[in-house]
Amino acid sequence: MLRQTDSLEVGRRIVLEAGACMLMSNIYVDDYVRQKGGEFFPLADYENNRHFYACYRKDDFRPSYDRDFIKITTEALAKEKEQNLLHRI
Repeated sequence: MLRQTDSLEVGRRIVLEAGACMLMSNIYVDDYVRQKGGEFFPLADYENNRHFYACYRKDDFRPSYDRDFIKITTEALAKEKEQNLLHRI
């Protein structure tokens, strides 16, 4: 039986309770999925690229938490990219 929802969270919970399967990004695999016995199987030769854009006026004041968020996000994305490249070798 095929079901459709606009909410990934609702779909994820229903699938885990029903013992069914679902296509979703690995970012939704967390402790809840593991506690419910869920498994994640990545699609072979498929890469889901995500992009991050921080846009602001050059002369506008940006608080330190804003600058820190951009820095942390940039570093995390660079680290993930490096790990993915190493994993392919």
